[in-house]
Amino acid sequence: MLTISVKANVDEVRKRLVLDEKQLVVAQRKALAGIAGATKAEITAETGRVFDRPTPYTLRSLYMRVEKERLESEVWFKDQADAGKGTAATQYLTPQVYGGGRGLKRFELALQRIHVLPAGMYAVPAPGAKFDAYGNINRGQIVQILSYLSAFGEQGYRANMTAARRAKLKRGTAKTRGFEYIVIRPGARNLRPGIWERTQTAFGAGMRPVLWFVRAPSYHKRLKFFEIAEQVHGRDFEQLFDHALRSVR
Repeated sequence: MLTISVKANVDEVRKRLVLDEKQLVVAQRKALAGIAGATKAEITAETGRVFDRPTPYTLRSLYMRVEKERLESEVWFKDQADAGKGTAATQYLTPQVYGGGRGLKRFELALQRIHVLPAGMYAVPAPGAKFDAYGNINRGQIVQILSYLSAFGEQGYRANMTAARRAKLKRGTAKTRGFEYIVIRPGARNLRPGIWERTQTAFGAGMRPVLWFVRAPSYHKRLKFFEIAEQVHGRDFEQLFDHALRSVR
């Protein structure tokens, strides 16, 4: 997390501009909000440059907050409360700042809870995965897999497929081929661990992987979060603080 504080010679500033303490505090808060906003904008722009087709949520993943009493401002990634049913920005973007492994995504936690995804492993796209316009696994396919495997928890149990629904998908229709999802666990002799889609046609059965189960993926630092923040602070803070001081006179 980036925390910015105001460090200024308060007595000298007050004497030079004839400000009372209340005016000086207001100016400090304005400067903190200004530098946090400029930092957030620069990092957001860099996010759009370094990642391939970032989603709108990723481009809105930063928050800024001014701590009025401590005279500090913060800029960092939003947490789960802002992600809704998706994966929090802190989980998948923090490794892009520091490097190293990432946290489990929500669908991975659901698969782990029903003992489909082994402990210490992650689910990543395989050749049979469908993708959205941003290069991520299609959410509809993920929901279908979770529903098929009855991975929704107690609150979402109604989203889990019935046996009758699974049997209908397996049969298919005149226009759509039948299919079922098969879990291949580590140690299988012929197939790589993951979730596979087995299809049935008039010509026989076929198998294609949708998700691979892999050991913890490792990421290199891609987003120069703190370097950008330091650059913006060194470039803009003095001017923003000076403007804020003069605006409260």
